[in-house]
Amino acid sequence: MKKLLAIALTVFFAACSSDNGDTPPVNEEPVAACVFNGDVTLTTQAEVDAFVTTGYCMVKNLTIGPYSGFSDITNLNTLLSLTEVENDLVIQNVVFITNLEGLNNIIKVGNNLIIQGNTSLTDMTALSSLKSLAELSVIENKSLVNLNGLQGLTTLYDARIEKNKNLQNLSGLENIKKIYGQINIKNNPQYFLTGLDGLEEVYSLTIDSSFINSFSGLSNLKSCGILTLIDCPDIKSFEGLQNVMLSGLSLQYTGIESFAGLENVNYFYTLDISNNAHITTLNGLDNLEFIQYLNISDNDALTSLAGLSSVKTIGYLPQKGQLYIDNNNELTSLSGLENITTFDAGVRIFQNSALKDFCILTPFIASGIITEDELEMIYFNGYNPAYLDFANGNCSIN
Repeated sequence: MKKLLAIALTVFFAACSSDNGDTPPVNEEPVAACVFNGDVTLTTQAEVDAFVTTGYCMVKNLTIGPYSGFSDITNLNTLLSLTEVENDLVIQNVVFITNLEGLNNIIKVGNNLIIQGNTSLTDMTALSSLKSLAELSVIENKSLVNLNGLQGLTTLYDARIEKNKNLQNLSGLENIKKIYGQINIKNNPQYFLTGLDGLEEVYSLTIDSSFINSFSGLSNLKSCGILTLIDCPDIKSFEGLQNVMLSGLSLQYTGIESFAGLENVNYFYTLDISNNAHITTLNGLDNLEFIQYLNISDNDALTSLAGLSSVKTIGYLPQKGQLYIDNNNELTSLSGLENITTFDAGVRIFQNSALKDFCILTPFIASGIITEDELEMIYFNGYNPAYLDFANGNCSIN
């Protein structure tokens, strides 16, 4: 027992009193006796049970469970004195706990709350006192079905919800209104975004390897910096996002068939449409006027860029933009880009086997905006006009 009490539970008290008469006394706010300015690691039930003797209400970092392997911890009941973790609270590889009872009085975690690899965990409601947290990670907790217990949170900086194989929804996050950074939702089986109903603003939302089939859970979202969908085969359109101010969009391996729902978007810093087998046109982006980085690649059914007909600017100084159109085997022309008036972007148009009409680029080549060297990045298409071809009016073939 003496050894257990010694592990990570030593308190250093310092007191100094030296008054030479030259320096006035400094009034410092006393540190509560229950505050431990150090890290605590608990990897066994015996260590958890011994924690009660410390009476600590606050520690710098708290780790419960081993970094690898698993622990014999079955409950956290003796941690009730804790009200704050200054930096990180990590609960990992504790395979026998089903709930977090014992953490009921924690109000603040200053940095990360990491709940990972707890295979029997089904209930997080013991965290209902938690009101302040910077970053949340809930990863590989295979029995967890929701995030209830986190309703006290209203903001986050970042969140990762990943590989929770029975997670049905995001209930528990419904009071979060703003995520300053990113939220990544990856490899969870839920079909809906229920639980994000209160979210109004997020810098980056990534949904990866998901069965989500609609955006209905984002009914209050007003602003999203960039929306990324990766390997989401069941989502077909953007219905539900009509009122969202969206600044960037990345689609990779999705089931998207239509851009309906994005009619109000007029600016994209990034538009990346790659490896989407069901996209045939870009209709729905009809009010889009500005794109800094445009990448349209490996979309086997895409036949037309006509949905971009309102775009007036691609790339804008001081930072050069990008126009990449690669490996879209059914694309026959660049029609849709004919209304561009400002163009300052690197160009690569590569391996579009049916693409034989490049006439839309003629004014940019004639004015020197697209240089002869940059034309070398037009290759392996159905036709690959050189600089002289454009000069001679041979910008397309039948």
